[in-house]
Amino acid sequence: MTDESDLVDDPAPGAITDDDAPDEGDASGLPPVTVALLHPDASRRALLERKLARSAGIEVVMSAGGTNEGITDVIDGLPDVVAIFPSDDLVELVTRLEHEAPAVSVLVLDPGPEHFPALGAGARGTLPSGGSEISKAVTGIATDETVLTPEWAGLLLEAINGLDDRVRRLAVLNETEREVLARRAEGETPRTIADLYEVSERLVNLHVGFAVGKYHRATEAIRALDGFETARAALEEEGAEDFGVADAETADETDDETGMDVGWSEE
Repeated sequence: MTDESDLVDDPAPGAITDDDAPDEGDASGLPPVTVALLHPDASRRALLERKLARSAGIEVVMSAGGTNEGITDVIDGLPDVVAIFPSDDLVELVTRLEHEAPAVSVLVLDPGPEHFPALGAGARGTLPSGGSEISKAVTGIATDETVLTPEWAGLLLEAINGLDDRVRRLAVLNETEREVLARRAEGETPRTIADLYEVSERLVNLHVGFAVGKYHRATEAIRALDGFETARAALEEEGAEDFGVADAETADETDDETGMDVGWSEE
């Protein structure tokens, strides 16, 4: 169990403290956080849009019902954050955003456990059902904070614990990150955790963000390794077909003019 002083006194080298975190009031005078809102329910979308419009420092630059069509507009417009209600192809949409517009932070609205793979694809955070704190979630995710639902926090711990040995070291959580996720998984709010350790809520969310960032690096590495293995297998198969690697007669053929062996072997 992490001692409460671990978040405030004598931090480990490289650990973040409240002294390092930007002051929550420093945002004045900065450009507004731009948001695209994608939700199929018109009344729900309008409610969330009104909440965002009333918030200082936030500008809603796009609001649409169709997620597939909306993603193309998001890529063209490059808002700071896209708040998206999960559809059946959420992972594919998040993957496309990660590839074509990686600067856009993805906030998943009202997610269920079945949508968790979107986190590995590049999503940055979640907004629990109700959306009462959408403004805080948007401004937080734009400044590297991450809020996960308790369910997703628990799933993240499980996913990190079960990572492929090839990339496990990329997602090694420190004690604070692991305990913050564990407390979130048990249902404790960021505010409750912050009060327990006498730190800011922002600092708690930053630690969640660090854990998510490590998970992103690990899943990106897995995709790269798997892609390499797939490409190598395809090239080997193509080589076998083109050059008759498995054909013993071809492997024994020689060039009549040079006398050199032109056959291919697996040795």
